Amino acid sequence: MRKNELAPIEQKTVTFYDDELIAIRGDDGKIYVGLRHVCQILGVDSQAQQRRINRHAILSKGLMVAKLATIQGERDSYVLQVDLVPLWLSGIRTNALRDEIRPKLERFQLESARVLW
Repeated sequence: MRKNELAPIEQKTVTFYDDELIAIRGDDGKIYVGLRHVCQILGVDSQAQQRRINRHAILSKGLMVAKLATIQGERDSYVLQVDLVPLWLSGIRTNALRDEIRPKLERFQLESARVLW
């Protein structure tokens, strides 16, 4: 297993208001959220966000690859340590989002770690 790979012990779908997020408990005992799903909900490019996270000294330590169970079967996916989610979200420029998404981003920034933890 590579340094940034994680084996999920448990996977759950968590409903956050009207959105569903994938959360896992890794074999390191920490909770992670599927990065692609959060990016889709917020309408931001997941690959660009992954690159931004990798450039950040703190966030990059919590970005891992895990096999998530999906409708298409198990897939390698980027996951972010849940207690780092608010820090990551605080770096998303709200002026880059559609007007209807901004309140959702603010809600995620305020409450996501508490809900997923």
